[in-house]
Amino acid sequence: MNVTPVTPPRPIDVAAVFPQLAPLARTATRLHPRPGAPTWHDSSIGGPLLWPPEEPWPHCEEPHVVDGINPALSPADLRLERRIFAASHGRDLTPEERVALERIRPPRTYPVRLAVQAYDGPIAMLPVAQLYEGMFPI
Repeated sequence: MNVTPVTPPRPIDVAAVFPQLAPLARTATRLHPRPGAPTWHDSSIGGPLLWPPEEPWPHCEEPHVVDGINPALSPADLRLERRIFAASHGRDLTPEERVALERIRPPRTYPVRLAVQAYDGPIAMLPVAQLYEGMFPI
């Protein structure tokens, strides 16, 4: 069965509780992403992007700080982590899944004082979503 997800009605009328917000109300489209295999012709979150080959990839030239706490994960590891969590919903992780998750995000011990490092050089911007106008009501 292919059912379009629908957001349930809100438990309270926000505009009634906060009348000053009523003029700011707008119709919104709530996204319900699902795992799949999109192409660069599809709207997607985290999928391949349609990008003109003659245009440089967007990047940031500003200085950045690496905090040593939040690891940078490869797209492959992030997808594997998501697949494991989706497949294990409602059950215990298998030993193999635990090993994979510990490899992706090893247990951390936090030092009393973190060494913060500056990264010097351009950092590629991370695309999050590609949404085509025809997918949404006007």
